[in-house]
Amino acid sequence: MKDDPGEPPGQSALECSIARDPRRPAQPPSNSSSTPLLSGSADVTSPTLTPEDVLLLLADGATGPYPLDPVRLMKGAFLVGERGRSEWRSLFRFEAYDYGPFDTGVYVARDALVGRGLLEIIPGRYDSYGLTDAGRERAADVTERLGTDAEWIKRVGRYVTSRSFERLLRDVYAAHPDYTVRSRFRS
Repeated sequence: MKDDPGEPPGQSALECSIARDPRRPAQPPSNSSSTPLLSGSADVTSPTLTPEDVLLLLADGATGPYPLDPVRLMKGAFLVGERGRSEWRSLFRFEAYDYGPFDTGVYVARDALVGRGLLEIIPGRYDSYGLTDAGRERAADVTERLGTDAEWIKRVGRYVTSRSFERLLRDVYAAHPDYTVRSRFRS
């Protein structure tokens, strides 16, 4: 499929939509050692991030035309782990599954947020998720604590809710083909 208008030649929608802050070097390959993501700051550590924080920030950034449904929540968490700071990879344990990367830990974190009244389930053909007032307050606290990292995670939330189901899976599969081996989705 043709790239979106305005994308630099040779870059996928995934690379353009959630490209790193210009101060950050490219993400190291998954088998490489930990590398700080702020250039020139090898001793900089990020504040602690939890799986629940990731989901709150994804929901806070989910401003696209598509709802933050289970697939978009899952792919957003996956992208944060794969493309964010190297220490964030340990937040989830993704495996190839029916619709690409999957980790039950995302649903455990979602259920904890729902149980604490921070995330609400919006019924529909497929349930979707939104922040409650308390969730918005907590997301604001996390944003203040994490700064630019939080803004980057929110961009991932915008990205996953700005793509159709098919387009999102195509983008993720193209960038991470190892997660397609069990997929039921065929474009």
